[in-house]
Amino acid sequence: MSTSSRPCRATLLASAFALALSCCSEPTGRGPDTVVGADEFITAFREGRSARVRVDPTTAGWDTDAVIDALTEIIVHGDNVHPRASRDRAASALAHRRWMAKAEKPTDSRALDSMLPARIAPILLAALRDAPRLSHYRQSLLTALASIDAPTPEVIAAVCGWITDDDPRVAASATKAAGMLGVHAAAAADELERLLHPDVPGYWVELDGRWLWVADRTEIAGALARVSERPHVGALDALVLSVRGDQEGPASRAVEHLRDLGPRAAPAVDGLLAILHEHNSERPPVAAAIVAIAPDRLPGVLALLTGLSAGQDRPTAIFADHELLNLSRELGDSPEMRAVTPALIAALGTHPAEDRLALSKAVRRIDTRASRKAYRAFLRRERRERGASASRWTP
Repeated sequence: MSTSSRPCRATLLASAFALALSCCSEPTGRGPDTVVGADEFITAFREGRSARVRVDPTTAGWDTDAVIDALTEIIVHGDNVHPRASRDRAASALAHRRWMAKAEKPTDSRALDSMLPARIAPILLAALRDAPRLSHYRQSLLTALASIDAPTPEVIAAVCGWITDDDPRVAASATKAAGMLGVHAAAAADELERLLHPDVPGYWVELDGRWLWVADRTEIAGALARVSERPHVGALDALVLSVRGDQEGPASRAVEHLRDLGPRAAPAVDGLLAILHEHNSERPPVAAAIVAIAPDRLPGVLALLTGLSAGQDRPTAIFADHELLNLSRELGDSPEMRAVTPALIAALGTHPAEDRLALSKAVRRIDTRASRKAYRAFLRRERRERGASASRWTP
């Protein structure tokens, strides 16, 4: 190598060394996983970069009211707040409320895990009246209005008035919003009954280059059941029929409606029990909904499922395991789940480990010494069997 090439080589080595140091150094700035406070979230939202930050509304010092005020300010003033501020995004944030702490088990009959203060209702109503023909913006405003903690007659009338809107997307959101208002929106019952009639089964429309199903009977039935002060047998029958349907989305949503209704869905219990006894894994789990509607059925439901889980029929056992897992998510480490722990542990040792993943997760939710020991033993067995078959881990 010539002497003239040595400085060039030294320069390259120095550059490579500096690059390596920069790669190994601590990252600067905030990444998408950085948890920020309320003030920083508000600033990011105004500047149109809220998707780049993460919030935890359960942390000390989180100011929910400040966030609400900032979002309503954007709805009122738009890009006068900031050139990148968006009314549409602000309304969507109020509708979905990922920045607001959720109640673990809502006790209100409306079954909402968070609500907005009544003081912002006039702002949302004014925005809805003046809203341009933008479906998504109106949809978000309707959902936000349905989340008001003390809905006024003006809020109720506004939501119910959009159920028959010409835009099917807005009408669908208004239907769901009426259901979110619960018995406050009882005035919408007649219109929802008309939509639920068999002569109005729904229809397809083309919007924005795609086909959209309008007048979804599951959502209409759910809203009708929610706004009715007494159990609405017609709506409940329609929901049970949806659970038996071939479409996974509407079936799961129907179960959610029935579960949230609680005792008001009592006439649907027999239909759900019949579905449970069919052992059909293609349908969504229904045991948790049965127990939410009729808590006195819990012992019988647990006895049925633990017996099926311990059985020799593999598809039936897997079906029971998924029902037990779903039920454990509702019951947690409860006395009822602890009472069946020995049966669950015994069943955990039967069938190949890959068939028992759902049951193992149910056992893991029970905080006893025996359940913890059984879960650790299951993990060791699962690893051995997976290693022997060279199969991949399914979390």
